[in-house]
Parts: sequence; C-alpha cells; structure tokens
Amino acid sequence: MKTNNIKIFFLSAASFMLPNLSNAAILFEDNFDSHADWSPKTVGSINDNFPGSTASYDFNSSSDAYGTPANWSYFRATGIWWSPNYQETIQINNTAGHGIGSADGVGKSFLVYNEAHIGSSGDGWGADGILSKLFPQDYPEIYARIWLRTQSGWKWDDNDDTMIKMFRIKHFDRSGSIYLNFSGGNNAPVYLWDFKHSNTWGTRWVNTLLCDPQATVYNCSNNGVPGDGLFVAGDMNVEPNAPGVLADGVWHKLDFHVKMNTYNSNDSIWNSDGVYQFSYDGVMKENYSNLQWKRTGSTEDVGWNAVDLGGNAFNNYNDTWLDNYSYLVGDTVIFNSYNWVALQDHLSTKTGTSNRPGFGSTAYWQNTGLISGQKEQWYAIDDVVVSTTEIPLDYEIGNSDATAPAAPSGLNVE
Repeated sequence: MKTNNIKIFFLSAASFMLPNLSNAAILFEDNFDSHADWSPKTVGSINDNFPGSTASYDFNSSSDAYGTPANWSYFRATGIWWSPNYQETIQINNTAGHGIGSADGVGKSFLVYNEAHIGSSGDGWGADGILSKLFPQDYPEIYARIWLRTQSGWKWDDNDDTMIKMFRIKHFDRSGSIYLNFSGGNNAPVYLWDFKHSNTWGTRWVNTLLCDPQATVYNCSNNGVPGDGLFVAGDMNVEPNAPGVLADGVWHKLDFHVKMNTYNSNDSIWNSDGVYQFSYDGVMKENYSNLQWKRTGSTEDVGWNAVDLGGNAFNNYNDTWLDNYSYLVGDTVIFNSYNWVALQDHLSTKTGTSNRPGFGSTAYWQNTGLISGQKEQWYAIDDVVVSTTEIPLDYEIGNSDATAPAAPSGLNVE
C-alpha cells in the first residue's frame, strides 16, 4: 500500500469538509499478483492441439478440472491454436514472454490472446477467452474499474472492420451456462464494452447495451445511446490508418458505472432512469441517465451480479483463409470441421493426406505452407475493482483508508 503524508492530510481534511463520507463498498478487487501462473487448455485431443476445442469451468459444470483462479467464479477458453506452438487463449502471469509487468509496475496481470483467423464456426470470430466473477446477490448499481493495455505493435485487419469484446457487466439468471447469450440465453441486462477499428472511420469503442427480458427486448431498441464512441474528439474521420489511442502499448484506466432503471408501481411501467457512464483515463466520455435496462416482463429483483474480463475477437489481421488450422483429404480441405473444396492450382503445389504422419501437428502444416506462422496478439487487464459506490480516482487495491462520497439521497445519479 502506497500512502504518504500528503494523502493522509488530504483525506483527513476531506473528512471535515464532507461529513457524509462512507468507505467505498468494494465487492471485489484483484491485481493478480498473488495468483500462481495459470493458462488452461484442452487435453486429450490430437497433440493437445485440436482445432475449435474448449477449456472451461461454467455455472453448470460438475467439476473444475482446470483450477479456476482463486476468488474468480468461471472461465471459458476456446481456440484453434494451442501450445506448444502457440499461446493459450487466457493466462495469468508476470511476463507472458514479453516483460509487460502489470498496471502498477510490478506483479502479474490477466492476458487474452486473440487468434487471427475466422474461428471454428467460420463466421470471423476467433478465439474466445473470458474470466468471470459471479456475486452471491444482485445489486441495483455497480461501479467497475479495469486497467487495460495492448501489446506493442498492435495490428488491425487492413481489409475489413474489426472488433474485440473486452469487458461486461451483466445480470446472469443463475441457470444454465453463464456464457450462453442472445435472446435464448441466460444473461440480461448486459453492458458490453468493445474495441473497434474501421478502415474508413478510425478507432473507437463500442457500446453494446442488451436489455431484459432477453427473449423480447434483448437488443435494447430505442435506448438513445449511440453504438460507437470516438476516442479522439473531432470529425468522424479519426485515425483511419492508426491503431488508436488504446492500442498504443501503454496502460489505460477504464471506469464504468451502471444503474438499473426503477419501476413505477402506480402506473405499472418501467421508468427511463437507468444509468450508464464510461470514463477513459479519468475523463468522462459517456454519461446517460435515461435508459431502460429493464422493460415489460422484467422484475424488480433483477440486478447486476457478474462481470466478465475478455471475449472473442473479429480481427483476422493477416487475412488469408488458408492461414487457419487445416488439413487435406484428397482434394478437400478439412477446415474447422467443415469440408471446403480447395482451388486446384493451390493444391497442385501444397498437398497432404489424412494418413500422413503428423497431420494433426501445427508444425507439419507450417511446413506445407498451409499455415504461415503465429498470428496472435495479446492484451492485458489488471487492477480490477468492483464496488457499489464510486471508486476514488486514486484508489489502490488493498488500500482500506480510501473513501468515496456517498450518493445524495433523493437524487438521480447523473
């Protein structure tokens, strides 16, 4: 804990000026420093490197074979590529082979490796890596903070718009899979923060608001919040050829605040008084207090009860379709469990058969030229804090003397 006399004096003075102070109601915090190194992957498949395989521990799992990190609840890790030739999708460590350290300059962080391919489903979304915390009860209001950094030399796809899911605050129904989403899933409302790059419009974050009940209003129509927000003020043509402010290899602080809308029992309607706020490096970028997170069919006891770090990515930054885990049977490419008839001129020089020794080996297919090499890049998350009250700007994990002003009674949080 870093505390100095100036800080102590400031807090003491503040206690006289603002008598209505209360300790920040921290629900959860983690700087990852006390964790053992961790990198789950599937086992028992071809060379432990089977395309499209999943390592996970879920709400409905019978056992935790992979050892979910202490104080976290669940995780999900999917991928086409695994070790020893590639990185596991999610990891906790202090270097990850890159010497990145952590947000506070020492210790460990949580890493997500994005794979540049179109994914096991073929829809363009690559490896998925999520670490989740489920709270024992629901809360009407949540504040959350994460520190986030990309690796140096971050790349975007030059031929397509790209997007990466990085952080969620949500309500989980406590039934089935915590990772089953959409209108038939188990999560709503959800606030999802994405990082997006457009080769036309530049780099930005994306607000994805998902409402309850998910079966009828999942996509939150008419909520008044624009989908995209620019990192840099100005016209729409921002950084069209640059990686963007967030992808600069430097740690950045992201703050989130969400509050459920209330129910008017006299008129039997849901009020438009829900809140969403987002701040980037201490500067507020989004501020809405007129949202309807919950609508007809929802209930008053539905609150925020979970946060997710990470997600999947749509960023095939070396955009060649054969640069995926593939093998050949005759003139057919077996590609992520689908049979695609390959171009004859390509097969005339690059061929293989299912009975060739080592056909399940990444190294073998690198030698044939069907996969050209490692195309993974990481981002790291550190110093995660979740609270029911505002988190002080200078809050340090484990610093119990940090305080936050209590919200004035009878007023909407703006």
